[in-house]
Amino acid sequence: MFDFKIDRTDQSIFGRWYLSVDKILVTLLLFLFIIGLVVSYAATPAVSEHLNLEADFMVKHQFFFLIVAFLLMIAISMLSHEQILLCAASIFLIMLIFMVAVLFKGSNAKGATRWLYMYGFCLQPSEFIKPTFAIMLASIIHYGKLYTKGIRYLYVASFTFLIIAVLLIMQPDFGMTTTVFAIFAAELLVNGLSKKGVLSLIIIGLLGLTAAYLFLPHVRIRVNGFINPEQTYQVKMAYAAIKHGGFFGVGPGNGTLKTILPDAHTDFVMAVIAEENGVLFVFGLLLLFCYIVVRSLRIAFYQNHSLFTNLAITGLMAQLSFQVFINSASTLNLIPPKGMTLPFLSYGGSSLISMGLAMGFVLGLTREKNN
Repeated sequence: MFDFKIDRTDQSIFGRWYLSVDKILVTLLLFLFIIGLVVSYAATPAVSEHLNLEADFMVKHQFFFLIVAFLLMIAISMLSHEQILLCAASIFLIMLIFMVAVLFKGSNAKGATRWLYMYGFCLQPSEFIKPTFAIMLASIIHYGKLYTKGIRYLYVASFTFLIIAVLLIMQPDFGMTTTVFAIFAAELLVNGLSKKGVLSLIIIGLLGLTAAYLFLPHVRIRVNGFINPEQTYQVKMAYAAIKHGGFFGVGPGNGTLKTILPDAHTDFVMAVIAEENGVLFVFGLLLLFCYIVVRSLRIAFYQNHSLFTNLAITGLMAQLSFQVFINSASTLNLIPPKGMTLPFLSYGGSSLISMGLAMGFVLGLTREKNN
């Protein structure tokens, strides 16, 4: 863990930040960024060659976005609670507008319209909706309980979720919809729900899954492929990669199945990690994610933070946990395959910067002092 000598009387922005931020969390996140760069060197060259690009083309892009995401995370973590809320609200509203624009001007890929091309960059607005929604939902519940009577704030929270869900389904992006629902459900549960409320969430979740299977062809195809695994090429290749790696892996850069696994750099990056570094390394990586989640929640709930902070961090950790679970479980064929990035490790600028934003919120909200 990094440790600089800074006097307690230091009133500079960096000095105040360093004295108040959780240094263990910062160190662990820096470690994840470094692992992400190493994984990029292993997983992306084969994909670049398939696309007739220079072998290090994607590596350079990933390195650039890793630096941007890390610097953004540190910058956001220096903000006060009020500034974090203002920042999240601004980004949330802008990305809602962009999500509407995606439906009319978005780029279509694999049957979905989720990306906007702007000034030479490809932006996926829904990636930024997730962390900012966690902050907005926490503020709606917190201030709703302070200044309104009854549970009227829950209607505002539910309406906000519904708007996002409708925009996501129209793309369509069922995986992102379930992630946003996980954030929504987690914060409501922590806020306190009656048995009827919990039952309502379960029913809504089941109805949503059923409707997705019945009315979204790509969801139905993936579920059917899960039931008949021999039809799912990527899952078979991912399983073969994990089996080939064994407990200790074949060594960094020595993996072979990544050259024939189409989404080895994104949705199935865990298979690349397992083949080259082994199952034990993957297990350690999952423990690292678990520790980040547990530590963040522990700081929030055991240091007398406000309801807003507790709910916001709950939502952000629900996002992180859900994405890690879905990506890992899909790779292991424990659930129907769902295209979802592994935080910090999968290739993608929007995903990386979004996670940098999310963890910046966490570091800022868990600081001992917010000046």
